[in-house]
Amino acid sequence: VHAGAHVRVHLQADLWLLDAAKGTLTPNPSSAALPLPAGFGPRHLAFSPADPTVVLLADEGGAATPSRVTLCAFNRPSGVLTAVHTLSTLADGADPTSLYPAEVLFSPDGRFAYVSVRDATDAKRDSIAIFSLAPSAAAVGDAPEIQRIGAVPTGHYPRSMALDASGRVLVVGNQKGASVTTYKRDANSGLLTPATQELPM
Repeated sequence: VHAGAHVRVHLQADLWLLDAAKGTLTPNPSSAALPLPAGFGPRHLAFSPADPTVVLLADEGGAATPSRVTLCAFNRPSGVLTAVHTLSTLADGADPTSLYPAEVLFSPDGRFAYVSVRDATDAKRDSIAIFSLAPSAAAVGDAPEIQRIGAVPTGHYPRSMALDASGRVLVVGNQKGASVTTYKRDANSGLLTPATQELPM
């Protein structure tokens, strides 16, 4: 997936086939790319651990293209991605100026997803957006329904994050804040509670 630093150059996610024996990549003959509308710049993606046919893609950000995620269906036999639904990582009415998504992370059960949102200004509006995913009411095999259920503030410019092996602790690395923030994760609600104060680095 191409990712430009706040520059909307690549409006697609490139799809490749991996030859595990040779370690080589070749363009997917079924579909070489997932085309995206103007203003969508794919930043980071993750496969659901619970449903291998679901992918969540972080898209661009900024005032012109507010920080958002796109839920995609993934056809495993053909390796083809199809965009299903796009929604904002921000609360209704939030000023999207200089806010950008960085990383997408699924919970171990695939019921929740987390997206780090970076503030390129010094206003420190940085956060971790929380999403829930539930089986679609439509036919079996359809992509799940997704909705934003909340967010928690975090350190300045959260660049990367990871869940521990139990899935109960989320650790966030804050690039411009030179710190690490940890959260306790409620497995039932998916919500996050700060576990400690920021650890300066």
